Amino acid sequence: MDVTIGEDSPASRDFLDMLPLSLTPEKFNGREKIAYLERELDHEGSPGSDPAEC
Repeated sequence: MDVTIGEDSPASRDFLDMLPLSLTPEKFNGREKIAYLERELDHEGSPGSDPAEC
């Protein structure tokens, strides 16, 4: 799968640090497939991450 990440942010850098990765999809609502990352992304400092700044 080809992916382009256009914005540099703490979350995108954290995601790129996880690569390569394998995900196990599971059924969601009978029609969709979802998968979870092995851990939550670090989003501190990302645009919109601090409600006080919005």
